[in-house]
Amino acid sequence: WIKVTMEKFPVPEGETHIKVFLGLNFYGYRYDQAELSAKADQQQYGMKPIVGRDYIDFLRKSYPKSFIVYDPRTDEHATVVHGQPIKRQQQQQQHPLPQTIIFYPSLKSIYKRLELASKLNVGVAIWDGGQGLDYFYDLL
Repeated sequence: WIKVTMEKFPVPEGETHIKVFLGLNFYGYRYDQAELSAKADQQQYGMKPIVGRDYIDFLRKSYPKSFIVYDPRTDEHATVVHGQPIKRQQQQQQHPLPQTIIFYPSLKSIYKRLELASKLNVGVAIWDGGQGLDYFYDLL
């Protein structure tokens, strides 16, 4: 979706768009199950931002019940947490809706966005740089 949006601002060949920036968030979003709904496929989630130190703490506490998946369509990683511990080889099987889903940037997702900004010849704006993980800056 980012590429499609950025392509709506075409840059003439050989020129740069010095006022167009592709935003990089160095924080994530955490979605926790809210109230149980009557239908399992209509589960509601509450959303709140999550910063680097809280994400690392969450991973430490939730590792046995969680796994991290990569979505190539969005070039994003998501941490998925179920109520019961999950065997790593069962990750791809069908599970009930997760208790928590966290979308948090990774080196790969940041790299993909930097690569896209370079290809589109636009600048980069970092949202809440101090809220991310220190090693995110290794790519800049």
